[in-house]
Amino acid sequence: MDQRQYPQYPQQPGGPCPPYVQQPGMEYPPYPPYGGQGSAAPPYGGPVYGQGGGPVPPRAPQYVYQTPGSMPGVPGGKPPRRRRNRAPLVAVLLCLGLAATVFLAGEAFDALRSGGAARRRPAPGEVPSFTIEDLPEDADGGLSTVEIAKTVGPSVVCINVYEPGSISIAGSGSGIILNEDGFIVTNAHVVEGSSAVTVLLDDGRELDAWIVGSDTRTDLAVVKITADGLVPASFGDSDILQVGERAVAIGNAAGQLSGTVTQGIISGLNREISMQAGNSVVTMNLIQTSAAINPGNSGGALVNRFGQVIGINSAKLNSSMFEGIGFAIPS
Repeated sequence: MDQRQYPQYPQQPGGPCPPYVQQPGMEYPPYPPYGGQGSAAPPYGGPVYGQGGGPVPPRAPQYVYQTPGSMPGVPGGKPPRRRRNRAPLVAVLLCLGLAATVFLAGEAFDALRSGGAARRRPAPGEVPSFTIEDLPEDADGGLSTVEIAKTVGPSVVCINVYEPGSISIAGSGSGIILNEDGFIVTNAHVVEGSSAVTVLLDDGRELDAWIVGSDTRTDLAVVKITADGLVPASFGDSDILQVGERAVAIGNAAGQLSGTVTQGIISGLNREISMQAGNSVVTMNLIQTSAAINPGNSGGALVNRFGQVIGINSAKLNSSMFEGIGFAIPS
């Protein structure tokens, strides 16, 4: 028999089946005994299938030996490695990308619809509230101005606002941290018409913020940030203020001098002042103070001698004819 021609290996019932798999192009190993015929395979010496030499019957199988335990169907064998189907992963990634696109589009639409920075509702259980505290019983004459600055300074923040279509800061104001959840109170006129809001903390961190609510009738707004280690301010009762007592103003003077501290007195109470609020004029009863209030101080803190915030700086008489006449919204 020509060594390049091998008869077909018959697989008869009960006959042995060698651990071979058919793969074109591999050399022929010696055949095991033929089942049922009692003869042995001729010695191998022929060429590789498809590479020169004599003809090879088209029915001749092409076998490559597999080590025991690796052949499917043989005891101890392992199934061949399957190509991983990455379709579910791709689908998940596409869904996430679509969700992110829809979210960002919604934020942009919300900003355009509201005419300003995106507004979000507080999460359930979050309340932008604060507590009016009583005067300390053992404070005697109160804190020094240095102690007030150290106590209240970390609770006063700088608020930067951006106009639609601009990446540069359009204006700056101040704000007061209400609670550890990140709620900050400021003036409504500080954030009005803004497309984005950022908050600069006393420790130098600058964070994105969103507007929770705004009311031009009281010139108050609440923004929110997400941060750890916030220092809420302590609020006092403005109804017990007396004309002539010491007052300290803290804020972002001139829009670039954050943490500026000025001192004066309570010059008057329940001053009926009319101010422009958007397209309307509102009238409020405000605290009058001689502590210097400058552009950028809006939304900052007016503090009593015990380190309690008793007002939110909001306005001043802007004329060369007047000196030291500023106003704050009572707590």
